[in-house]
Formats: sequence, structure tokens, C-alpha cells
Amino acid sequence: MLRFILRETDEYDRLVQFMTKFGLEFDGEDKVGNKVLRCWKVIQEPDHLTGGIILSERQGEYILNGIAVDTPMRKSGIGKIMVNKLVTEVRKREGKRIYLAAKAPEFFEKVGFVEVKGHEADHLFTCRQCGQNGSTSMPRIMKMEL
Repeated sequence: MLRFILRETDEYDRLVQFMTKFGLEFDGEDKVGNKVLRCWKVIQEPDHLTGGIILSERQGEYILNGIAVDTPMRKSGIGKIMVNKLVTEVRKREGKRIYLAAKAPEFFEKVGFVEVKGHEADHLFTCRQCGQNGSTSMPRIMKMEL
């Protein structure tokens, strides 16, 4: 039986390092007014980081700002558990939707996100202006209505 613990953490830098190891992009520049609200980590004892998720706010909207699961633990349900935790938190804050820039859109579609059409969320993300867009990075902007 898989045993892990999901808990809130203030280890933002540790989560960013973990997420960049799996290809997420954090350039360190805050061009869109990102405010980190809460972070959660998934650990296996004693403190083996297995997953993490970051909730941020930008311009009055909630953002799933990063999520990653260690490769051997993928398809174990940890990602869905973390997204559910984030959704619960946004609902407690009376949020109406959650946005994200997805590198794995198939996963996010399975948990209820849909692709944003047009330029609805351009003010929240710098993806279209990024020099990597279309070459090494092709994220899809997605949202979940709550």
C-alpha cells in the first residue's frame, strides 16, 4: 500500500527546485504580479519529496502556479489529490475559477480543466511573449470553473 503524507509547507524554494527538475519553468522574474498564497508537499517518510503544488494569486485570479510528481509515483493518484486540495482551498476563499499554464494538458483535462480560447488570460501569463514559446515551450492556458 502506498503511504504518503500531504501537508502544507513554507518550503517554496524547495518546491521550485523539485518542479524545475521535472521541466517546469520558473524564471525568477515576476512580470505578472504573482503572490504565493499556499504550498503543499507530498512526502514519503522520513522526508522524501514526492510531489508538490503551489497556489498563487495574480490580478485577482487564482493560479495553480506549479505542480509536479516524482516520476515513479506518477499515475498513483497523488496529482489528483493535490489538485483537489488546491480546489478546496480556492473554494474556501470563495474563488470562482483557477487558471494554469499546462505542459501536461491531458492530466488537467482529466481533473476538470478546459483550454482557454483566445486571449482571455493573456494578462495572467507571459507565455505568448516568452522567447521559448513555440520552440522549447508550448504550454496551454487552461482554467477550471468552480
